[in-house]
Amino acid sequence: RDAMDASSLNKLFSELGIDSTRPISLTEFREFLKHPKMRTYLQVRGIDIKDSELFYSMLRSIVGDASDVDVETLVNVCLRMKGFATSIDVQTLSFETKLLIKRQLLHSSRVERQFAKVQESLASLAQHLLEIR
Repeated sequence: RDAMDASSLNKLFSELGIDSTRPISLTEFREFLKHPKMRTYLQVRGIDIKDSELFYSMLRSIVGDASDVDVETLVNVCLRMKGFATSIDVQTLSFETKLLIKRQLLHSSRVERQFAKVQESLASLAQHLLEIR
C-alpha cells in the first residue's frame, strides 16, 4: 500500500512539474500545496497542513537545516503522516519527548558544572593578576 501511495505521490509531483532530482524550496512548497490535486491528495489521506512554513521547517530538520527538502523526504513524511494519530503514536511521541527532556537536562547540568569551573578559574586568575600588580 505504501509503495502504491509513494508511486502516486511521485506521479503527482511529475504532473505538477516538480523535478524529483532537485530539492524543493519553501516558495515551491507553498505553491505546491495550493494546487487542487495536491490538496485533494493530502485531504483524502487525512493530512491537514495548517502552517506550510512550520511543516516545511519540520521537513528541513529531517534533512538538515542548511538544505532544502528533497522530494524523497517529502514523500516519506507524507506516507508516515497519513490518517489520524493512533494511541500508540501518541504514546511513542510522549516517550520520545520525555527521553529528549531527560537528555537535555543531563546536558544542561553538565554545562552548568563546566561553566562554574570556568568562573572559578577566571576568579582565581583575576586574583593572581591583582597580586602581581
